[in-house]
Amino acid sequence: MLTRTEADDAAPNPTTARVLSPGGIASARIDDPGDSDWFRISLTAEQSYWFGMQGSASGKGTLADPVLRLLGADGMVKLVSDDDAGAGKDSFFGFTPTASGIYYLTAEGYGGAVGTYQIRTMLEDDYAANPATIGRLTTSAAVAGTIDGRGDVDWFGTRLTAGQTYVFDLEGAPTGKGSLANPYLQIYGNDGTVLLGSNADGGDGVNARLSYTPTETGLYHVAALGSAGTVGTYLLRMGLSHAAGPSAMAFIAGGVPSGSGAAVGASFAALDLGVVTGPGDLLPSIGLGEGVDGLPPSAMVAAGLVAAEPLIGVWGDGPADRWSL
Repeated sequence: MLTRTEADDAAPNPTTARVLSPGGIASARIDDPGDSDWFRISLTAEQSYWFGMQGSASGKGTLADPVLRLLGADGMVKLVSDDDAGAGKDSFFGFTPTASGIYYLTAEGYGGAVGTYQIRTMLEDDYAANPATIGRLTTSAAVAGTIDGRGDVDWFGTRLTAGQTYVFDLEGAPTGKGSLANPYLQIYGNDGTVLLGSNADGGDGVNARLSYTPTETGLYHVAALGSAGTVGTYLLRMGLSHAAGPSAMAFIAGGVPSGSGAAVGASFAALDLGVVTGPGDLLPSIGLGEGVDGLPPSAMVAAGLVAAEPLIGVWGDGPADRWSL
């Protein structure tokens, strides 16, 4: 989150040197009755924003009665203004521009009031960064979202079963699933206060991948954000992780290796596999021949355990033992 504290040395007009970014915070002072502080801000068409100016009512300054206005690119047309829609006499309003470009926020004190204040800008988001979020995540469908600005975090509620290992993938630009350059994942408990795990680059490229095995059944929260302040679109999905059973057999493209169950002869497309992971992922146990623990497909080929790559599936003793790569 960007916080700016400005001296009152810029003209109250479009030539102001003060710049405020969407999602940022600025702190300043109304020095004299009639003083007006201007902030230049760049807004994107059809993106909804919230603007707040806080003073003594919310403990963000000493200004008793803030007044906040939003002006158009010429600094002449007043698009929206508010005196006391926030806490106490604080100002608060929303705005969705129809055109991208430069706009101006003006901060004043009502009735000649003076003092310090804070301006906060927020991007309206479908997914709140707390347990009240409407976002939901299941194994049956991926969800798409957008990290709109620095500090934006999207939370998704998900119900997990004790003892079951889950794999969460947050993908963006590295795999072409969005424009988010550096995805970051977190998982929290039911009340959203305890961080249980996090990952910045455990997936393909610098995508995020996080595995988690809960000790209790219940509601958890997965948080999607951009590492180092990156922004953009993303795809979030979750899957189940199963260890293959002792009689597991490996399916490879174009055929089935000899061994227990080889007569099944099913193709990858016909298998109802329960886990989706990435090429080269480690299998905890494939039960092939003498058994191989923790070896990726390439290592199994090198060891002569399978005839060719890619290894595309492992069939265990039952549906809970099915894998796909």
